[in-house]
Amino acid sequence: MKEVIKEQLKNEIAIKEQGFDKEYTLFIKGIGILILIFHHLTITNLKLEVVTKGIIIALTKVCVALFTILSGYGMTKSYEKNTESNINFVINHLKKIMINYWWVYIPAFFLSFFLHKAGNPIQIYCSENNGFLNFLADFLGLRAIFYTPTLNEAWWYIEIVIINYLLFPILYKCMKKFPIITLIISAIPIVLRKLLKDLPLWLTITDREIYYLLPFLLGIFLADKNILDRITKECKNNRYKILICSIELIIISQFFTLFFRMLGNTLYAFSIILFGIGIKNINKYLNYVLETIGKYSMDIFLIHSFYHGYFTVFFNLITKIPTIILKYTYMIFISLGTSFGLEKSKSISIRIIRKRNKKNIDNI
Repeated sequence: MKEVIKEQLKNEIAIKEQGFDKEYTLFIKGIGILILIFHHLTITNLKLEVVTKGIIIALTKVCVALFTILSGYGMTKSYEKNTESNINFVINHLKKIMINYWWVYIPAFFLSFFLHKAGNPIQIYCSENNGFLNFLADFLGLRAIFYTPTLNEAWWYIEIVIINYLLFPILYKCMKKFPIITLIISAIPIVLRKLLKDLPLWLTITDREIYYLLPFLLGIFLADKNILDRITKECKNNRYKILICSIELIIISQFFTLFFRMLGNTLYAFSIILFGIGIKNINKYLNYVLETIGKYSMDIFLIHSFYHGYFTVFFNLITKIPTIILKYTYMIFISLGTSFGLEKSKSISIRIIRKRNKKNIDNI
Protein backbone atom coordinates (compact mmCIF):
# COMPACT_ATOMS: atom_id res chain seq x y z
CA MET A 1 0.00 0.00 0.00
CA LYS A 2 2.84 2.38 0.90
CA GLU A 3 4.50 1.65 -2.46
CA VAL A 4 1.29 2.51 -4.31
CA ILE A 5 0.95 5.82 -2.43
CA LYS A 6 4.62 6.64 -3.13
CA GLU A 7 4.10 5.92 -6.84
CA GLN A 8 1.02 8.16 -6.94
CA LEU A 9 2.93 10.97 -5.22
CA LYS A 10 5.77 10.60 -7.73
CA ASN A 11 3.30 10.86 -10.62
CA GLU A 12 1.67 13.94 -9.09
CA ILE A 13 5.07 15.62 -8.63
CA ALA A 14 6.05 14.73 -12.21
CA ILE A 15 2.81 16.27 -13.57
CA LYS A 16 3.33 19.38 -11.43
CA GLU A 17 6.89 19.83 -12.67
CA GLN A 18 5.97 19.15 -16.30
CA GLY A 19 6.50 22.16 -18.51
CA PHE A 20 5.43 22.90 -22.06
CA ASP A 21 6.73 19.66 -23.57
CA LYS A 22 6.14 17.65 -26.75
CA GLU A 23 2.71 16.48 -25.58
CA TYR A 24 1.53 20.08 -25.21
CA THR A 25 2.97 20.96 -28.63
CA LEU A 26 1.16 18.06 -30.31
CA PHE A 27 -2.07 18.91 -28.47
CA ILE A 28 -2.01 22.51 -29.74
CA LYS A 29 -0.97 21.42 -33.25
CA GLY A 30 -4.08 19.22 -33.17
CA ILE A 31 -6.21 22.26 -32.38
CA GLY A 32 -4.45 24.25 -35.09
CA ILE A 33 -4.90 21.71 -37.88
CA LEU A 34 -8.61 21.33 -37.06
CA ILE A 35 -8.98 25.11 -37.40
CA LEU A 36 -7.02 25.02 -40.68
CA ILE A 37 -9.25 22.35 -42.24
CA PHE A 38 -12.35 24.36 -41.36
CA HIS A 39 -10.73 27.54 -42.73
CA HIS A 40 -10.00 25.99 -46.13
CA LEU A 41 -13.35 24.22 -46.19
CA THR A 42 -15.04 27.60 -45.68
CA ILE A 43 -13.08 29.25 -48.49
CA THR A 44 -13.69 26.58 -51.11
CA ASN A 45 -16.96 24.81 -50.37
CA LEU A 46 -19.35 26.32 -47.86
CA LYS A 47 -22.24 28.29 -49.33
CA LEU A 48 -22.69 31.02 -46.74
CA GLU A 49 -23.63 34.69 -46.73
CA VAL A 50 -20.70 36.99 -47.50
CA VAL A 51 -20.64 38.50 -43.98
CA THR A 52 -20.87 35.11 -42.24
CA LYS A 53 -18.19 33.63 -44.47
CA GLY A 54 -15.96 36.68 -43.86
CA ILE A 55 -16.29 36.34 -40.09
CA ILE A 56 -15.48 32.60 -40.18
CA ILE A 57 -12.45 33.19 -42.40
CA ALA A 58 -11.20 35.99 -40.09
CA LEU A 59 -11.56 33.76 -37.02
CA THR A 60 -9.85 30.76 -38.63
CA LYS A 61 -7.00 32.49 -40.51
CA VAL A 62 -4.51 31.98 -37.71
CA CYS A 63 -2.95 28.58 -38.31
CA VAL A 64 0.27 29.60 -40.06
CA ALA A 65 1.09 32.06 -37.27
CA LEU A 66 0.27 29.35 -34.72
CA PHE A 67 2.50 26.70 -36.35
CA THR A 68 5.27 29.27 -36.88
CA ILE A 69 5.33 30.17 -33.17
CA LEU A 70 5.48 26.47 -32.26
CA SER A 71 8.21 25.97 -34.87
CA GLY A 72 10.34 28.78 -33.39
CA TYR A 73 9.72 27.39 -29.90
CA GLY A 74 10.63 23.82 -30.85
CA MET A 75 13.75 24.89 -32.78
CA THR A 76 15.00 26.89 -29.79
CA LYS A 77 14.46 24.08 -27.29
CA SER A 78 16.23 21.68 -29.64
CA TYR A 79 19.06 24.16 -30.29
CA GLU A 80 19.72 24.65 -26.57
CA LYS A 81 20.40 20.90 -26.29
CA ASN A 82 22.38 20.86 -29.54
CA THR A 83 25.94 19.56 -29.61
CA GLU A 84 26.37 19.87 -33.39
CA SER A 85 27.62 22.79 -35.43
CA ASN A 86 25.06 25.37 -36.56
CA ILE A 87 25.30 24.11 -40.14
CA ASN A 88 24.60 20.49 -39.19
CA PHE A 89 21.77 21.55 -36.90
CA VAL A 90 20.06 23.48 -39.69
CA ILE A 91 20.72 20.76 -42.30
CA ASN A 92 19.22 18.04 -40.08
CA HIS A 93 16.07 20.07 -39.49
CA LEU A 94 15.78 20.93 -43.19
CA LYS A 95 16.20 17.25 -44.07
CA LYS A 96 13.34 16.31 -41.79
CA ILE A 97 10.92 18.88 -43.21
CA MET A 98 11.88 18.19 -46.84
CA ILE A 99 11.57 14.39 -46.52
CA ASN A 100 8.13 14.96 -45.03
CA TYR A 101 7.24 17.29 -47.89
CA TRP A 102 8.58 15.00 -50.63
CA TRP A 103 6.80 12.01 -49.13
CA VAL A 104 3.55 13.82 -49.94
CA TYR A 105 4.72 15.65 -53.07
CA ILE A 106 5.81 12.55 -55.04
CA PRO A 107 2.54 10.55 -54.77
CA ALA A 108 0.55 13.78 -55.27
CA PHE A 109 2.58 14.48 -58.43
CA PHE A 110 1.70 11.11 -60.00
CA LEU A 111 -1.92 11.17 -58.84
CA SER A 112 -2.28 14.62 -60.40
CA PHE A 113 -1.92 13.04 -63.87
CA PHE A 114 -5.34 11.46 -63.31
CA LEU A 115 -7.12 13.56 -60.70
CA HIS A 116 -6.00 17.22 -60.69
CA LYS A 117 -8.64 19.78 -61.69
CA ALA A 118 -6.06 22.02 -63.38
CA GLY A 119 -4.69 19.23 -65.60
CA ASN A 120 -1.66 17.00 -65.34
CA PRO A 121 1.61 18.29 -63.80
CA ILE A 122 3.17 18.97 -67.20
CA GLN A 123 0.24 21.22 -68.13
CA ILE A 124 0.38 22.96 -64.74
CA TYR A 125 4.10 23.68 -64.75
CA CYS A 126 4.21 24.55 -68.45
CA SER A 127 1.28 26.98 -68.16
CA GLU A 128 4.03 29.59 -67.83
CA ASN A 129 7.53 29.78 -69.32
CA ASN A 130 10.40 27.65 -67.97
CA GLY A 131 8.29 24.60 -67.12
CA PHE A 132 11.17 22.57 -65.67
CA LEU A 133 12.27 25.46 -63.43
CA ASN A 134 8.65 25.84 -62.25
CA PHE A 135 8.64 22.13 -61.36
CA LEU A 136 11.99 22.46 -59.57
CA ALA A 137 10.81 25.46 -57.52
CA ASP A 138 7.70 23.53 -56.44
CA PHE A 139 9.69 20.37 -55.71
CA LEU A 140 12.08 22.33 -53.49
CA GLY A 141 9.22 24.09 -51.70
CA LEU A 142 10.34 27.52 -52.94
CA ARG A 143 7.75 28.34 -55.60
CA ALA A 144 6.16 31.06 -53.43
CA ILE A 145 9.34 33.15 -53.79
CA PHE A 146 9.03 33.15 -57.58
CA TYR A 147 5.19 33.14 -57.87
CA THR A 148 5.43 30.12 -60.20
CA PRO A 149 2.73 27.44 -60.82
CA THR A 150 2.20 24.77 -58.20
CA LEU A 151 0.25 21.57 -57.62
CA ASN A 152 -1.12 23.05 -54.39
CA GLU A 153 -1.30 26.74 -53.45
CA ALA A 154 -1.42 25.86 -49.72
CA TRP A 155 2.19 24.66 -49.89
CA TRP A 156 3.54 28.23 -49.66
CA TYR A 157 4.04 27.54 -45.94
CA ILE A 158 6.99 25.24 -46.75
CA GLU A 159 8.89 28.26 -48.05
CA ILE A 160 8.38 30.04 -44.71
CA VAL A 161 9.70 27.00 -42.82
CA ILE A 162 12.78 26.76 -45.06
CA ILE A 163 13.62 30.47 -44.74
CA ASN A 164 13.12 30.46 -40.97
CA TYR A 165 15.26 27.33 -40.54
CA LEU A 166 18.08 28.80 -42.64
CA LEU A 167 18.01 32.05 -40.65
CA PHE A 168 17.51 30.41 -37.26
CA PRO A 169 21.09 30.62 -35.84
CA ILE A 170 21.23 34.35 -36.69
CA LEU A 171 17.70 35.01 -35.40
CA TYR A 172 18.46 33.11 -32.18
CA LYS A 173 21.57 35.24 -31.51
CA CYS A 174 19.63 38.45 -32.20
CA MET A 175 16.89 37.37 -29.81
CA LYS A 176 19.44 36.50 -27.10
CA LYS A 177 21.14 39.90 -27.32
CA PHE A 178 18.34 42.28 -28.36
CA PRO A 179 14.98 40.49 -27.93
CA ILE A 180 12.64 43.50 -27.83
CA ILE A 181 14.44 45.43 -30.58
CA THR A 182 14.45 42.34 -32.85
CA LEU A 183 10.71 41.80 -32.30
CA ILE A 184 9.98 45.46 -33.08
CA ILE A 185 12.08 45.37 -36.27
CA SER A 186 10.24 42.23 -37.43
CA ALA A 187 6.92 44.09 -37.00
CA ILE A 188 7.96 47.05 -39.20
CA PRO A 189 6.96 45.46 -42.58
CA ILE A 190 3.51 44.67 -41.14
CA VAL A 191 3.01 48.30 -40.10
CA LEU A 192 4.40 49.64 -43.40
CA ARG A 193 1.97 47.53 -45.38
CA LYS A 194 -0.94 49.16 -43.58
CA LEU A 195 0.33 52.75 -43.57
CA LEU A 196 1.93 53.10 -47.01
CA LYS A 197 0.60 52.74 -50.55
CA ASP A 198 2.37 51.77 -53.78
CA LEU A 199 4.61 49.24 -52.06
CA PRO A 200 6.71 46.75 -54.04
CA LEU A 201 5.08 43.37 -54.73
CA TRP A 202 7.16 41.50 -52.14
CA LEU A 203 5.77 43.78 -49.41
CA THR A 204 2.13 43.66 -50.53
CA ILE A 205 1.58 39.89 -50.60
CA THR A 206 -0.07 38.84 -47.32
CA ASP A 207 1.27 35.30 -47.18
CA ARG A 208 4.98 35.97 -47.34
CA GLU A 209 7.91 34.86 -45.20
CA ILE A 210 8.70 38.47 -44.24
CA TYR A 211 5.45 38.72 -42.25
CA TYR A 212 5.98 35.41 -40.48
CA LEU A 213 9.34 36.34 -38.99
CA LEU A 214 7.42 37.95 -36.12
CA PRO A 215 5.60 34.80 -34.88
CA PHE A 216 8.76 32.70 -35.43
CA LEU A 217 10.77 35.17 -33.33
CA LEU A 218 8.03 35.16 -30.72
CA GLY A 219 8.39 31.36 -30.51
CA ILE A 220 12.14 31.78 -29.92
CA PHE A 221 11.43 34.41 -27.24
CA LEU A 222 8.86 32.20 -25.45
CA ALA A 223 11.32 29.29 -25.39
CA ASP A 224 14.36 31.31 -24.38
CA LYS A 225 12.55 32.97 -21.47
CA ASN A 226 10.73 29.72 -20.48
CA ILE A 227 7.43 31.61 -20.59
CA LEU A 228 5.29 28.69 -21.78
CA ASP A 229 6.92 26.39 -19.22
CA ARG A 230 5.99 28.81 -16.44
CA ILE A 231 2.44 29.26 -17.74
CA THR A 232 2.01 25.48 -17.99
CA LYS A 233 3.15 24.97 -14.39
CA GLU A 234 0.94 27.85 -13.23
CA CYS A 235 -2.00 26.21 -15.00
CA LYS A 236 -1.83 23.21 -12.67
CA ASN A 237 -3.21 25.42 -9.87
CA ASN A 238 -4.94 28.21 -11.84
CA ARG A 239 -6.47 26.58 -14.90
CA TYR A 240 -9.49 28.91 -15.08
CA LYS A 241 -7.30 31.97 -14.73
CA ILE A 242 -5.32 30.86 -17.81
CA LEU A 243 -8.52 30.10 -19.74
CA ILE A 244 -10.09 33.48 -18.93
CA CYS A 245 -6.86 35.24 -19.87
CA SER A 246 -6.72 33.36 -23.20
CA ILE A 247 -10.32 34.30 -24.06
CA GLU A 248 -9.64 37.97 -23.24
CA LEU A 249 -6.57 37.89 -25.49
CA ILE A 250 -8.56 36.28 -28.32
CA ILE A 251 -11.03 39.20 -28.19
CA ILE A 252 -8.25 41.82 -28.02
CA SER A 253 -6.37 40.18 -30.88
CA GLN A 254 -9.39 40.56 -33.19
CA PHE A 255 -9.26 44.35 -32.76
CA PHE A 256 -5.54 44.34 -33.58
CA THR A 257 -6.27 42.24 -36.66
CA LEU A 258 -8.60 44.93 -38.04
CA PHE A 259 -5.70 47.40 -38.25
CA PHE A 260 -2.51 45.33 -38.48
CA ARG A 261 -3.45 41.79 -39.54
CA MET A 262 -0.25 39.94 -38.70
CA LEU A 263 0.22 41.70 -35.35
CA GLY A 264 -3.29 40.63 -34.41
CA ASN A 265 -2.75 37.20 -35.95
CA THR A 266 0.37 36.63 -33.87
CA LEU A 267 -1.41 37.67 -30.66
CA TYR A 268 -4.39 35.50 -31.67
CA ALA A 269 -2.09 32.50 -32.21
CA PHE A 270 -0.48 33.05 -28.80
CA SER A 271 -3.92 33.22 -27.16
CA ILE A 272 -4.84 29.87 -28.77
CA ILE A 273 -1.66 28.38 -27.29
CA LEU A 274 -2.76 29.68 -23.87
CA PHE A 275 -6.23 28.23 -24.42
CA GLY A 276 -4.66 24.88 -25.37
CA ILE A 277 -2.58 24.89 -22.19
CA GLY A 278 -5.76 25.65 -20.25
CA ILE A 279 -7.79 22.72 -21.60
CA LYS A 280 -4.94 20.18 -21.75
CA ASN A 281 -5.35 17.31 -19.26
CA ILE A 282 -9.03 18.09 -18.64
CA ASN A 283 -9.96 14.82 -20.32
CA LYS A 284 -7.68 11.92 -21.28
CA TYR A 285 -9.72 11.12 -24.41
CA LEU A 286 -9.49 14.73 -25.60
CA ASN A 287 -5.73 14.58 -24.96
CA TYR A 288 -5.40 11.40 -27.00
CA VAL A 289 -7.48 12.66 -29.96
CA LEU A 290 -5.78 16.05 -30.27
CA GLU A 291 -2.26 14.69 -29.69
CA THR A 292 -2.86 12.03 -32.37
CA ILE A 293 -4.12 14.62 -34.84
CA GLY A 294 -1.19 16.87 -33.88
CA LYS A 295 1.27 14.05 -34.54
CA TYR A 296 0.09 13.89 -38.16
CA SER A 297 -0.53 17.64 -38.51
CA MET A 298 2.19 18.29 -41.11
CA ASP A 299 0.96 15.49 -43.38
CA ILE A 300 -2.65 16.61 -42.93
CA PHE A 301 -1.66 20.17 -43.82
CA LEU A 302 0.12 19.03 -46.99
CA ILE A 303 -2.63 16.72 -48.28
CA HIS A 304 -6.03 17.93 -47.02
CA SER A 305 -6.54 20.62 -49.69
CA PHE A 306 -6.22 18.02 -52.47
CA TYR A 307 -9.39 16.42 -51.16
CA HIS A 308 -11.52 19.56 -50.98
CA GLY A 309 -10.01 21.69 -53.73
CA TYR A 310 -7.77 19.98 -56.29
CA PHE A 311 -8.62 16.33 -56.92
CA THR A 312 -11.81 16.33 -59.00
CA VAL A 313 -13.32 13.06 -57.72
CA PHE A 314 -13.04 14.07 -54.06
CA PHE A 315 -14.09 17.68 -54.77
CA ASN A 316 -17.29 16.43 -56.46
CA LEU A 317 -17.90 14.08 -53.55
CA ILE A 318 -17.59 16.75 -50.89
CA THR A 319 -19.99 19.07 -52.71
CA LYS A 320 -22.63 16.33 -52.47
CA ILE A 321 -22.27 15.93 -48.70
CA PRO A 322 -25.34 17.71 -47.30
CA THR A 323 -24.22 19.39 -44.04
CA ILE A 324 -21.23 21.37 -42.82
CA ILE A 325 -20.62 18.98 -39.93
CA LEU A 326 -20.53 15.94 -42.23
CA LYS A 327 -18.21 17.73 -44.71
CA TYR A 328 -15.89 18.65 -41.86
CA THR A 329 -15.94 15.14 -40.36
CA TYR A 330 -15.25 13.62 -43.78
CA MET A 331 -12.28 15.94 -44.30
CA ILE A 332 -10.78 15.12 -40.89
CA PHE A 333 -11.06 11.35 -41.29
CA ILE A 334 -9.87 11.11 -44.90
CA SER A 335 -6.92 13.45 -44.22
CA LEU A 336 -5.96 11.66 -41.00
CA GLY A 337 -6.31 8.23 -42.63
CA THR A 338 -4.10 9.24 -45.57
CA SER A 339 -1.53 10.75 -43.19
CA PHE A 340 -1.45 7.54 -41.16
CA GLY A 341 -0.87 5.52 -44.34
CA LEU A 342 1.91 7.85 -45.51
CA GLU A 343 3.73 7.69 -42.17
CA LYS A 344 3.37 3.91 -42.05
CA SER A 345 4.89 3.59 -45.53
CA LYS A 346 7.68 5.96 -44.52
CA SER A 347 8.59 3.98 -41.40
CA ILE A 348 8.58 0.69 -43.39
CA SER A 349 10.82 2.24 -46.06
CA ILE A 350 13.25 3.59 -43.45
CA ARG A 351 13.39 0.17 -41.79
CA ILE A 352 14.17 -1.53 -45.11
CA ILE A 353 16.90 1.00 -45.93
CA ARG A 354 18.50 0.57 -42.50
CA LYS A 355 18.49 -3.22 -42.85
CA ARG A 356 20.14 -3.01 -46.26
CA ASN A 357 22.76 -0.57 -44.97
CA LYS A 358 23.47 -2.88 -42.05
CA LYS A 359 23.88 -5.86 -44.39
CA ASN A 360 26.23 -3.85 -46.61
CA ILE A 361 28.34 -2.88 -43.59
CA ASP A 362 28.43 -6.48 -42.35
CA ASN A 363 29.58 -7.67 -45.80
CA ILE A 364 32.52 -5.29 -45.92
